[in-house]
Amino acid sequence: MRQSPTQPCLCDSEGSGWGAVCVAVTQAVGILLGHQQSDSTPSWVQDLSRDVDEDLIQRFISEVDNMEIQENLRELTKVPHMATTEGDRATVQYMLSRWQDPDTGLDHTRVHLSFPDPNNPNTVTVG
Repeated sequence: MRQSPTQPCLCDSEGSGWGAVCVAVTQAVGILLGHQQSDSTPSWVQDLSRDVDEDLIQRFISEVDNMEIQENLRELTKVPHMATTEGDRATVQYMLSRWQDPDTGLDHTRVHLSFPDPNNPNTVTVG
């Protein structure tokens, strides 16, 4: 299909073979651009991701209680809770009560972090 008789489409698959040339050029440009792009993740992030404490992961997994997750999901999905509905208000109150429970709720800790600096990475220690 041509655009007009006076202005042919160069990438037309019919006729002179320009379609194949356009496809080949497009693929070559894509390969070259993709090859020249390198991993943009800073090296300090890669170093941190390698420092995984397998023992900590295993302890965490061993303390996860499947039945408690199931019960929490059952409670949170018991009533439809679209935004601004009574079900939403009830869900918010339920979550607040869970978070504010002195025995099982959230800890009250404020952490202020600066913008990431590759030369001086942020660290947070909870203990």
